[in-house]
Amino acid sequence: MVKARTPAVHRTIVCVDVESFTDQRRTDDQRLVVRDGVYRALEYAFGHAGVDWLACEREDRGDGVFVLVPPEVAPKERVVVDVLPHLATALARHNEAHVRGARIRLRTALHAGEVYRDEHGVAGTAANVAFRLLNAEPLKHALARSSGVLAVIVSDRIFEDVIRHVPGSRAASYRKVHISARGAETDAWIGLGDDPRPPELSSEALQPRQPVTQPNERRAPADAWRAWLGVFRRRDVRVSRTGRATAGARGKANTGFSGRSVPGDVRVDRTGDADGGDANTGIEIS
Repeated sequence: MVKARTPAVHRTIVCVDVESFTDQRRTDDQRLVVRDGVYRALEYAFGHAGVDWLACEREDRGDGVFVLVPPEVAPKERVVVDVLPHLATALARHNEAHVRGARIRLRTALHAGEVYRDEHGVAGTAANVAFRLLNAEPLKHALARSSGVLAVIVSDRIFEDVIRHVPGSRAASYRKVHISARGAETDAWIGLGDDPRPPELSSEALQPRQPVTQPNERRAPADAWRAWLGVFRRRDVRVSRTGRATAGARGKANTGFSGRSVPGDVRVDRTGDADGGDANTGIEIS
C-alpha cells in the first residue's frame, strides 16, 4: 500500500562524485581510504564555512555523497562562496598525505529546489537535475583537463539567483554549458576554482582524455579559488546533432577558441565559424 505523499521541502542540493573511483589501478583498501577522505573533506568544508554538517541530510552513493542543506541551516550563498574553497583545501591536504591510488579529485554539482522524502530516501525533479549535472560529460572533461582537485557545475538557477549577484563567487569565471542527457535538456555553468591556471573551457575542454588522479604541483586551493581570474572568454557555440556548429562573440572576446575539434569532428576556428560531419553531441556552450 502506497503511503500518502508528504509535502515537498526546499533544499540546496550538493552532489559530489570521485573521479575514476572504479579505476582498476586502485585497490579496495585505497577505495575505502578515498571514501573516508571524501566524508572528512566535506565535514571539514561545511564546518569551516559555518554550515552545520550534522544538520544536513546525507545519502551515501558509493563513490560520492548526496547532501541536502535546509535553508535554516545555511543560505545558498554560503555554500557557493565558503564551502567550495574549503572543500578544495581539504582534498589537497588529503592528497598530499596519500599515495596516488588513494588520492581524490571530485566533480561537484550544486542545485536547489523542492524534494520529497519517503521511507526509502529522497526523490523529485530537483534531485534528478542535480545528478544529471553531476554526470554531464562537459564537467568530466573539464576536470580531466584541470590540474586542480575540484570541478564544479551549478544549475542555471543557482547561477542566476545567487552567483551572479555575489562578488565573492567570481561569476565571470564560470562557463555556460548546455546539457542534453536522457531526453532532457538544461543549462548550467562550470568552474575550476582551485586550478591556478585553469584551462580555457572551450571546445577543446570537451575532448575526452585520460583522467589525472592527482595535481602535478603543490598549491593553496582556497587562495587559488578566491583569486580565480576571469580567463574564460564569453562566446556562444552551438553544436547541433546534424554536425553544424556556429559561434558568435560577446563583448570584446573574438578569439576565445583554439581551433581544436569537438566530438564528431566539428572544428571551430578563430573567426567563430565551424563545420563538421556527423556530430552526435547535444552540447552547447556559450
